[in-house]
Order: sequence, then structure tokens, then C-alpha cells
Amino acid sequence: MNDQELHETLTQAKADLRSCSQFNVRLLSPLTLWLAKRHLRRGTNPNFLTLCMLLTVLVSLPFFFFGNAVCAIIGFLLIQWFEIYDDADGIVARGTGQLSIYGEQLDFLMHIICHPLSLATYAFAVFRTLPEAPMLPALPCSNTVLMLILFAVFVLSELGLRALIELDSITREKRRARGEEVAPRDLRCHSGRATVKMLLSALLCYPYPVFMQTFPLFLVIDLFAGTHIAFYVYGVFACLWLLSFLKNCLTHLLPFMRRA
Repeated sequence: MNDQELHETLTQAKADLRSCSQFNVRLLSPLTLWLAKRHLRRGTNPNFLTLCMLLTVLVSLPFFFFGNAVCAIIGFLLIQWFEIYDDADGIVARGTGQLSIYGEQLDFLMHIICHPLSLATYAFAVFRTLPEAPMLPALPCSNTVLMLILFAVFVLSELGLRALIELDSITREKRRARGEEVAPRDLRCHSGRATVKMLLSALLCYPYPVFMQTFPLFLVIDLFAGTHIAFYVYGVFACLWLLSFLKNCLTHLLPFMRRA
């Protein structure tokens, strides 16, 4: 790849990352572009970057088992590379012309493996910090049962969403390559009200990616301050993910119901 092609690819990737509604993607975009630039110059196979997503998760998650703030901070910093590799592999695939069905399915598989792993680890980390008294006294079940229920909601909603809709960024590029019209995503906003609206939209549309990258921060707060905020955050995001799943179910089923 020559310098002009590299510049054009990175410029387009920068614009796409800045227009993304996930604030964690936008926040990590400088590292994503740096990683993509290095591997574009080398002509790296994007499937290697996709496999690095799994490696990142496997390296970061054990730190959450130690139950201290320093390890939680290290785990938080390492888990950010999951999103960086996830975005960089698409940039490299498009820039080197190595878009493939195999790569798309490998990316899909990495999410199917990594998401439940991280959710189970986070659930265990929260459970270790819970007091013996029930966190929700109104419910006649133990903290263990509550965490299992929340974990099940997360995982089942994740699998359901991925079965219903195409969530891979490569799919958007494939539609564009086939000549199909793809609505531009211009989510840039400047007013305070528009910013709040964008953040709420991101939470409702992408609760899991936001959760995976930011949740370790609440574990760190709990370990430093002796609070139990992480439990309630876990529950809130589980409910948001379930609502997102139900919303997408209705979106896909309503056209068939109208035809009937």
C-alpha cells in the first residue's frame, strides 16, 4: 500500500470512527487508527487482528479475579484493546481489500466467545464484593441467584440480537459495494441537549459494548470506596440490553405481522 492509499484509508476510517454513536469507540479512535496504520503498512491479515480480540480478553479477565483495585485497573486498561482490535480489523480488511465471508464469520465468532466470558467474569467479580444480606430485599432470592439471572438475561439477549440483525461493520461496507444505498450516520452534535440525546441513544442501541468497556471502572470504585455500585450498574445494563433485544424483535417482526 502506497502513502496516498494509506492516507485515504485512514482518513475515511477516522471519519467513520468519529461518526460512531458509541462514545467508547470515539474515545479509543486514536489508538485504533495507530494500530490500523501499523498493520496496513505491513499488509497484515485482518483475521490475525480479529483473533487478537480473544487474546486480549483472555489476558485481561484473570485480573478481575484477584479482588483488589490495582488488578481491576490493569484489567480495565487491557479490556479496552478488545474494542481497538475489533475496529482495527475492519479498517485493515477494507484497506487491504481482504474483506471475506470467513473474516466476517470469525469476527462474529469472537464476539460470541468473548462476550459471555467477560459477562461471567464481571458477574463473579461483583458477587465477590457483595455483602451477605440480599441486595434487593423485596426479592425472595439470594445474591447468587440474582447474579445468575442477570447473567442469563445478558447472554440470552446477546445471542438473540446477533441472530436477528447483522451487527458487523463489514456488512455495511458489503452493502455499499453491492451498490445499495446506505444512510449516512451523521451523529455529530454540539448542543448540550443533543449530546445527552446522543448518549441516551447509544445506551439504548449499544448497551453491551458500552457496558463491557466501562463496567470495570465501577468495580474499581467499589474496591476503593467499599460501595456496591457495580451490582446495580450490572442490573441496569442487563435490563437495557433486554429492552434493546425486545425493541429489535418488534422492529423485525412488525413488517411480517402487517403483511399477515
